[in-house]
Order: sequence, then C-alpha cells, then structure tokens
Amino acid sequence: MSLTKDDIKDITPYVEKYVKRYLGHGDSKVVENITSSLSKGYDRRKIREKLIGAISESDAAKIAEKVYAAAEDIREANKHKPRKRRSRSREHDASKKSKKRRNSPSKEPKERENGSQSGSDDGSDDLSDQPMVPAQKIREMMADAQKAIQQRKQQLNLPQQAAPKPMTFLDDRAKRAVELQARIQATMNNPALASLFPIEQPVPKEEILPDHIMIDKEGRPINPLTGKILELIPARMPTLKANIRAVKQKEQMKKKTIIPSSKDSQKKETKRDDTAQFIDNRVQVKGALRQKRTLQFNQKGKFEEMGNRMRAKAKLELLQMEIAQTAKKTGIASESRLAMMQPIRVEKDDAIPDIEWWDQIVLEHYDYSIVELPDFSAERYLTLINHLVQHPIQVRPPSDPSKPVVLPVMLTKKERKKLRRQSRSEALKEKQERIRLGLLPPPEPKVKISNLMRVLGTEAVQDPTKVEAYVRNQMAKRKKVHEDANASRKLTVEQRREKKKRKTMEDMSTGVHVAVYRVKDLHDPAKKFKIEANCNQLHMSGIVTLCKDINVVVVEGGPKQQRKFKRLMLQRIKWSVRSAKDEVGDDDDDKEDRDVNKCKLVWEGTAKSRAFSFIKFKVCPTVHFAREHFKQHNVEHYWDIAQNEAVLETSDE
Repeated sequence: MSLTKDDIKDITPYVEKYVKRYLGHGDSKVVENITSSLSKGYDRRKIREKLIGAISESDAAKIAEKVYAAAEDIREANKHKPRKRRSRSREHDASKKSKKRRNSPSKEPKERENGSQSGSDDGSDDLSDQPMVPAQKIREMMADAQKAIQQRKQQLNLPQQAAPKPMTFLDDRAKRAVELQARIQATMNNPALASLFPIEQPVPKEEILPDHIMIDKEGRPINPLTGKILELIPARMPTLKANIRAVKQKEQMKKKTIIPSSKDSQKKETKRDDTAQFIDNRVQVKGALRQKRTLQFNQKGKFEEMGNRMRAKAKLELLQMEIAQTAKKTGIASESRLAMMQPIRVEKDDAIPDIEWWDQIVLEHYDYSIVELPDFSAERYLTLINHLVQHPIQVRPPSDPSKPVVLPVMLTKKERKKLRRQSRSEALKEKQERIRLGLLPPPEPKVKISNLMRVLGTEAVQDPTKVEAYVRNQMAKRKKVHEDANASRKLTVEQRREKKKRKTMEDMSTGVHVAVYRVKDLHDPAKKFKIEANCNQLHMSGIVTLCKDINVVVVEGGPKQQRKFKRLMLQRIKWSVRSAKDEVGDDDDDKEDRDVNKCKLVWEGTAKSRAFSFIKFKVCPTVHFAREHFKQHNVEHYWDIAQNEAVLETSDE
C-alpha cells in the first residue's frame, strides 16, 4: 500500500502523536523512517522490522499497528474526496501550450495527426490538447439550443412552461459540483463506509457563485459581493476515534456555555468551573469576599489593668513559693501528704459471742445465763472434761500441688551418649533376632562409593558403570527414606502454634502470681503497645490504669511469665527516652518531668485466682474513680499500695 504526497502530509501529525505517546518524547528520526516506509508501500511487518533497531520491539509493534491502521483510513478517505478544478490552472496550462505551438509550428500538424490517431484508437478525446472555447460562445450555443427546444415543443403542441433563466458558465460549474456531492453522498450511504467516514451532507447554495473569489487574512474564501465565507469544499471530518471523541466533547462544551441576556446578568454572574457537570442558572453564587480591616480603638486604662493583673499574679506565685519552702522546712508538707494516704483497712470481727463454742458443748446451752441459776452445780459438768486435747483437721494448702513433683535428673554429656549407645544396641539386637527367625527380610548391603570394591568385589570390575549407577540409586533411596522420616516427624503450622502456646501457658490451679508496677508517665503510645502486646503473647491478664501523675500496671500469670514481663518493665523499656511525636508537642516543663520518668515494682505475690480475664486499659479522671474501679474486682488494695508509695515519694522530694 503506497501513499501519495498528500496522504503522507495528512498522516504525519498522527505519526508524531503515536511516537510521542509510546516513547514519551518526540523523535524526528523515527517519524522519518515511518513516513518513508509508508511512501514505499511497506506493510505492518516491514515497518516493525525497520523500527526495531531504533526502539524496543513492543513499542515498534504498537506504533506500526496504529500507523498502518491510520494510513488505511486516510487512504480510503482521500479516494472519495472531490478533486478541485481550478479554471485558472487550465488557462495557465493552455497559455503555455499555445506558446509552445507558436515557437514550434512544424510539430503542430504531427501532433494533430497523432492526436487524431489516438482518438480513433482509444475512442476518447484529450481535453488538454484541445483549445479552450470562450465563455461567450458557450452562452450563445446554449441560448440557440433553448430556442430550438421551445420551437419543437410548439410544433408538438406540448404545454408551455416558464422560460428558464439563461444558464451561465458558473451555473454549469455549480451544477456539476452539486451532482458530484450527491454521488459521493450516495456512495457514503453504504453502512460499512458510513461508520468509517462520517461526512455531513452539504446543503446546496442558492446564491450564484461570483467570477472572482477573495481570500481573507485567515485564508478563507469570501464572496466579494456579499462578504460571506464560501464553503467550496465540505469540512473534513476526523476518521480516528480519538479525534471524533474530541470533536464531540467540543460540541458538548459549546452547548453548555451560557450567554447572559443583559448587562445586569453579566455583573452578577461569577466565574464557574468549566468542568462542572450540573449548573443551575437560577442559583446565584457569590464569591468569597474579604472583610475590610477597620481601626479598633482601645479604651483608656485597658493595658494598665492588664499590667496590674500580671504583677499581682507574679506576687501571688512568689508568695506561694515562700509558703511551700517554709512548710517544707517545718514538715507540714510531708504531714499533709501523709494525710492523703489511704489507710489499710483490716476487717476485724469485734462482735463478742454469747457463748464460746467449747463452752456450748459442755453447758449444752446457747449463752451463759444457766450459770447464774441457783441450782447450777459445777460437779455435774466436771465429768465431761478430761486431759485430752482436740487438734483441728489439717487442710492441704492451695499452693501445694495435687501430685508430687518429681525433679528431673540432669545427666552429663557422657552419660547421655552412653544411654543412647545402649538403647541403639538393644534395638539392633532385637532386629537381628527377628531377621534370624524370618520375621523380617534381610536388608540389602549398604553400599557406598567408598566401600564399592570391598562389598561387590568382581561385579564392580566386570561392569563398573552399571555398578556405579546401582550404588548411586541406593544412596538416593537411603537419603529419600531419611528425608521422609524427618518430614513425617515435622510439626504442622497448627501443631507448632499449639506447642508454643503450651510452653508459654502455665498451670494456675495452685495459685496465680500477681505483680503491681507504678509508672510516673505512660502517655507514649509505643510503650503502651509494648505492654499490651507482651501480655497477649505471654497469655497474661491484668489492667493498666491511667491517672494523673500515677499509672498502675497490674499483671497476673505464672512465675515464668512474670519473670519475662518483669524484665520487660524494668530493663527492656527505656522509660526516660521519648518518641519524636512527644518531643515536638511537649513544652519545656513537660520535658523536664518526662526526663525523670521511671517504672517501679510496688508489690508481687500470689493470689488464689485471677481477678481479671484479659489485659485492658482504663483512663481514670480522678483518684477516687480509679479506686472504685479496682474495688469492683475486689482488689482495691493494689491501688492503695501504689498510691501510698507515690504519696511518700513526693513528700520525700
């Protein structure tokens, strides 16, 4: 498929567009290669092969496919375009030929003879060799023909029609243009071609085209009589889908544009976004207006009053500091701090019984009123008293295990080797006895490359290649059996998870180990996450209470779990180190307080059962609210111990 120069000019912009799309930049050499290939009539494969040296194979294939499709569309579109017939070019050619004839009169008869012979052979006239007929003579011939037609109609008694207007040469040219447009339209009515080349049907002009045409600054033809733009050639419509889509978008944008009806509407209308999909003309959008800054006058004495307040505040702070220093020297501050401590309440049974239990057995009465009776005799009850002492029944303490604990015997490395050797020898003897009795088949000799000659002997010498293959096959079988045995013993993912959980979990039937920690500042989310994550991993329960200047962490678990968590709280977490977010948002005072942040173990011991089911965080606004929360779980003494230590520490400081 070869293209003409006009086709190459039309397709060059599309080639540059595709090259820029797939390569990311324009490349003139690639564009020249493609246009030259199209002019030579290359197909897709040849174009792709020519581009592979300059760009990648995938990009070359894509560009070749797109360019070849566009070339076919443009070539088909240019086939059906009406060719421009220019009278000026014909006159120019006729003048040139007349000059040649004048200069060479001897050749003229030969050319006429040749022309007559070719005309007789081909049956067609060459319009370029015939001289141009003047327009005036054509008009006279057309008028004589019309008169002859009218006379013939009168002789045949046909109905008279209105005499048509005398046709001019320009009318004949316009008629031919309309006929050509109708023929093109009929061809384009084909549905297969209409989808590829959508062309608008030109409307025939009623006005008479002028003899001469003027061209404006933009290169458009203008009628010199009316000043209107002439459409001699129908507008070219795009054939590519991308260009068709762009034209449709432009038409939609033109429909959406709003033309104001008056000057008032132009003033009230504000700038709107062109990409807006829905615009309601009835709604008037007001733009953002900046408020004007006005002068603000202050009343007399305003700043003096502010200064007096600041001076009074400074004096009050100085007075409070002096009072605190004197109270610290005299010990009043520490006493006030100690008064805030929660008393350790020990519930005592102060109620005195009416009769002791041992006297109740003897007197067989519910009180001592029987002793005060006059007929009471002590000798009667002396027989019930003897020298034997009643001992209470011993109850097993809850901390003792139900089964006796057997300590495992730790063997040395030498002893472990000896036990393994003995057990293996016993298993081997048992296997040999079974083979001797015929219960098991005898095993094949264990052949290796090292003992090949010693085991097989003459067989290895006769066919060494076969023997080597046999030995290597046996070695592969032994290795496969070993790997299969290891794979069968290997735990699955769920079994590994259960084993890890079983190693972490501890027996809580004999008692629960509890630890209480106190942290001065626990606002860092990273540290809170470490506490919660470790509690969940160790399967521990407890509570973290966040209160002002006192944060209490209570954890419950086994001894091994408590040992790991204690190392986390007292060694692994660096409480004085702050995160980057805290450093940005803290003031100078907060930084000084957090520099001395620390964690302290307040108490650790055992309890009969768990008080909490899982680890959770609780934010308490006041101290009383925190104590009430602990009291709901019957462990308010944990909070009392931590709070009393905090109070004593601040009083010492």
